[in-house]
This record gives sequence, structure tokens and C-alpha cells, in this order.
Amino acid sequence: NSIMKAQYGQLSETWSQDIAQGFKECMRVLKSGGFLIFKWNECQIRVNEVLKLMDTTPLFGNRRGDTHWLVFTKEECQNEEIS
Repeated sequence: NSIMKAQYGQLSETWSQDIAQGFKECMRVLKSGGFLIFKWNECQIRVNEVLKLMDTTPLFGNRRGDTHWLVFTKEECQNEEIS
């Protein structure tokens, strides 16, 4: 849909690598015990395809129509460092 494309932009052909890398970076900088809220709309790509790209599973989620809200947490680590 060209209206959505103009308003929100468009995923590139490397969308899966971009999402995987972005999620890894979010988890890297997230403090131990912290929460990451992830929103995804399934207008073109199913949430299951996106979840396959992530190294962790959500604690829980909520679906309303085509929009999914997912909650992830970072396990508590000793000697946590952001590198």
C-alpha cells in the first residue's frame, strides 16, 4: 500500500538481518532484569517469522487484530558489562 509506505517507510530486502541485529543490540544494552517491549504488525510479515530471528522467547504477549505486543526480559547476569 503506497499510503502506508509513504507514512511508515518500507522494509528493505535485508529486513530479517536488520531485525535480528537490532534485537541483539537492544538485548545487549538492556540491563539485567530489564524489560523490552516489542510491537509488530502482521500486515506483511507474520510475527512467527520475526520470532525465529530472535535468540530468546517472549515472557508473554498480547494480540489485537494484526498487532502483537511482546515482552522480553534479560536474565540477571553477574559482572554485567556493556561492551
